[in-house]
This record gives sequence, C-alpha cells and structure tokens, in this order.
Amino acid sequence: MPIKLNNASKRKRVLLAMYWWEERVFDGVARFATENNWILDSRMRWTHTDQFITPWRGDGIIANPGFTRPLKNLVSLIHDSGLPCVGLQKFGDYGSGARVVNDHRKVGEEGARHLISREFRNLAYVKCADNALERERLEGFKKIVLESDLRFYEVSCSELKNQLSQLPKPIGLMAANDFNAHDAMTVCIEAGYTIPHEIAIVGADDSKAFCEHTEIPLSSVRCRFEEQGYQAAVILDRLMRGEAPPETEYAIGTDGVTERKSTDTIAVEDELTRRTLAIIRERYRERLKVKDIAEMVGISPRSLQISFRDRLGFTMSSEIARLRTDFAKHLLLNTDQKVDTVAYECGFSGRHHFIRSFTREVGMTPTEFRKSANQSENS
Repeated sequence: MPIKLNNASKRKRVLLAMYWWEERVFDGVARFATENNWILDSRMRWTHTDQFITPWRGDGIIANPGFTRPLKNLVSLIHDSGLPCVGLQKFGDYGSGARVVNDHRKVGEEGARHLISREFRNLAYVKCADNALERERLEGFKKIVLESDLRFYEVSCSELKNQLSQLPKPIGLMAANDFNAHDAMTVCIEAGYTIPHEIAIVGADDSKAFCEHTEIPLSSVRCRFEEQGYQAAVILDRLMRGEAPPETEYAIGTDGVTERKSTDTIAVEDELTRRTLAIIRERYRERLKVKDIAEMVGISPRSLQISFRDRLGFTMSSEIARLRTDFAKHLLLNTDQKVDTVAYECGFSGRHHFIRSFTREVGMTPTEFRKSANQSENS
C-alpha cells in the first residue's frame, strides 16, 4: 500500500487517518490547516476504512489507528510510507515520530475531584475493559480518592448489577468514557436506585449529543480534543519542515467537568448543610456573603458557620473562594478576558481582592497562571 511523496505542489497534503473519529480533533486540525493552506484529506471521517488511500500522494499523516484492535493495514501504511507522522493515541506501536495524547490519569483525577466536590465520601470506578487507557484513568481516579482519605471501590461492569447492593450509599461512580458510564447508569436505574441522590455518575470525553440525551443527562470530564488536534498539526508542520521530533509526547490535560443531572446533588445527610452548599454552588458568582446565606436558611451567621465547619471540615468562605477560583481558571484558560473582567465574572469585589484570593489558592497570580498555561501549550 505505497504512499508517494507529494512534490507536485507547494501546499502540504496531510492525511487524517483515524479509525475512531472525534469531530473536535478534526476541528483543531482543520483550524491549523486553514491557517497554513494545507490540503486536508479527511475521507476516513465517512468511510472508517483505509481502502480509499491506495495510492495516496502526500506529505504527512495525523493518525489514530487504534490500540485494542488496531487497523493493521493503516499501521503498515504508516510504517511503510516513511512520511512524518504524529500520533493521537498514547498506546501501541504505529510508527509515529511524535505523539499528542490525552493525559488519561488527569481524566480520572478530574472525575474523582468532581464527585468529591459533591461531598461524596464513597467513590467507585467501574472498569469495563482491561486495557492501558482504562488502567490509567482508574489509577488517576484512585489516587485522588485515597489522597483525600476517602473510601475507594473498584467494580467491573459485568459484576456491577450484583455488587450494587453491597456498596455503601450514597456513592459516586466514574467510568472511563461516556458510553461505559451510560451502561452503568442503566444498570443502576434498573436495580431501582435513584440518580444522582443515591448513586451519582460521571463519564469522560463529554460527547454532548450522547450525554444530553441519556435517560438522565450525564456529567462528563471535558477532554481538550480540539487543542489535541491543533497541537498535532503544529508538530506535524515542524516535522514536515525537517525538524526533529520532540523527545517526549505532548500530553493534553482536561478542562473540568460539564455538570449535568447525573451528579446534580450534594451527598450530605444534614439538611441545613445540604441547603447551604446548594446556595453556595448556585450563587457563588454573585456578591455572596455568609450573612446573606444565613438569612436564606433562617439561622444566625455564627451558628451556621460553626455547623457548616463541624460537618464538612472547611468554612463557607473557603468553599466560595474555591468555586470562584476554579471558574477563574476556566476563564483564564479559555477566554481572552482581562483580569478585571474575570474578577467581576467570578464574583470577586474587585481586581485586588481577586488577585489576593487567587494567589492564595493557586500559588501564583492570575496573570502568571495564564502565562504558564500558554507557555506549556506552545512548548
């Protein structure tokens, strides 16, 4: 299945060869291709086969041939072509000179943090396959749970139905992807458990069309697929110019969790504390003060502060600051808004208050945080 080097045109011709097609990855590659006048061959978007690319004339390949059941012809094509190639998956040997991959451990960590933020103290990972991706997401999830001194459980998909009754409630579950999380949700519903109050469920990849149209809309870890595609194109461009491949793979982190109904709860038995947390999480971007919350729940500020801290181990003010800081990180990473605007959007009283609070929580100023993130992406 030979590929011939494209010498007929100055425009670079690039093959996007993916057995598993992620539209957001394509969007990232396409954005770079438009900026640099590439000819982008994306026919595998429709065929999911490599049969059409014999013969194929081009300059480079961005590839994901699979690792549990790889497309062998595509792997051979990459090996035999001798063309610069950037891989989109961490696992498997398929001849890529460089790789831009999702950080699967961080995906698991993000799912655990989300469930912990909903006050779950019992957390389980539902493992549906024995492959490297599953293991890394599992290890990331488990790491955060154990570091938080909480109870961790590992359950296989095939045994979930039988083991549900033995798991403590309430409990938060995570699966490696949205498809597996949906399967776990179906098992839980058919067993008679209420979601999210008895069992909360979070998936990963945030496939919007899938997550929003399940029986109960599914919360999911946001993977930065568009950035993955764009950075893969950046590196391929360097390889096609004759530069040496990077010494290490380029790992793409996560962008928080899209919260939907499957985790829209607070796992706290005390009604007063649960109501207080609900108010904080719904209204933290407002100019919210402890005395305002106390008025809403009908108790003195001092009594509420003591009760809240005794039950959860942290103060209302620290929870408000944490939520505002998390939202500020999102804005700093994903928008070009100025620091003053971010402060206002997150509920801080002003620029200086925002900078002090953010620096205390993160260990660097908002400007330093944004600059550090940009440098990491461009390195």
